[in-house]
Amino acid sequence: MDEIQKRLDEITVELSNEDITAEQLKTLNDEVDALTKRKSEIIKNVEDRKNTLSKVAQLGNAKEQIADEGKENKEMKSEDIYSTKEYRSAFLKNLLGRDLDEAEKRAFVHTTDMDAAPVPTQMVDEIWDLISGEHSILDDITIYRTGTAIQITTHTTVTAGRAKNVAQGTANENEQNGLAKVTLSGKDFSKTVELSYAMAKMSIKSFEQYLKTEIATQFGEVLAEDTIAQIKTDVNAANKITTAEVNKVDYTDVTKLFGLLKKAKNHFVYCNETTLYNALCSMTDTTGRPLYQPSINDKASGVLLGGLVKMEDALADGEILVGDSKKVVMNMVQDIMIEDDKDIKAHTYIYSGYARGESKLLYDKAFALLTVKTA
Repeated sequence: MDEIQKRLDEITVELSNEDITAEQLKTLNDEVDALTKRKSEIIKNVEDRKNTLSKVAQLGNAKEQIADEGKENKEMKSEDIYSTKEYRSAFLKNLLGRDLDEAEKRAFVHTTDMDAAPVPTQMVDEIWDLISGEHSILDDITIYRTGTAIQITTHTTVTAGRAKNVAQGTANENEQNGLAKVTLSGKDFSKTVELSYAMAKMSIKSFEQYLKTEIATQFGEVLAEDTIAQIKTDVNAANKITTAEVNKVDYTDVTKLFGLLKKAKNHFVYCNETTLYNALCSMTDTTGRPLYQPSINDKASGVLLGGLVKMEDALADGEILVGDSKKVVMNMVQDIMIEDDKDIKAHTYIYSGYARGESKLLYDKAFALLTVKTA
């Protein structure tokens, strides 16, 4: 209601403009009608809610209603329970050692027989949003949150059967690809957060934000570093080059880098801030025009030879990684989970985040790495 009234006040100011056009007037009139209708709906909903609550109170069957609600909760699937606001509140209160109300208790009994209660669905999704927002490589690659080990096929080269000119009536040989089966069973990643008894007095909302930020920051760094390291390991040796000059990247270095790519439909350029401002921003082509162009895309800092340039702190100074991020997959064998304990001597609550995942580059020439020569 406050937002509606605020907008109506703004419209009143806009209507005082003598230069308002007929089209603008019609638009504002339609908006006023819509706001008025929404205001009436809110008032009606409030009245309907009051009437319904009054009827429920008069029936005096709260006990039967609670029993029925409990029965419905038991019939719900686990993933549905983990998405409810009651479970989310119960999960956070339990971590802080606080009492749960009846609705929260009913939701929290559905934690199965696991040692650690599953992180609420919305909360773990928000942690992933924070992670991908901080690390562009994790925002761009394909992440499967399967919950199990999977086997994937990596493609290296076509060893036979390439398209070619053949004599009439002569068949080309069958295609033979250099393929390999790789099992992504995951690597362990963990982060521990300690909170004093005094700090644990914070509100549930503040605690949730603190926990999400801490876990997302640490997991984001280690997952990005591991993914970048895996890409650099998987890249074909011929696609790893150094600059021609010491401490300088020039036009021919970059064109050579892009020219090494194969089967890379989308070009992304990853580097850290030091490399961007000390190496890429000052580059020019043979006519003296800057190669790097700033971008209005909020997920990219600029454009280099048609490739979107993105900041990635997981890369070292002097490293420029170019390629198609969709050729990289990550399999999360265990999605982010949180276990808790407390130290009664140090008077702290201990929260340990854990995840298990693994990345792989599907085609070894879909990426290329340029390293600035230092000596």
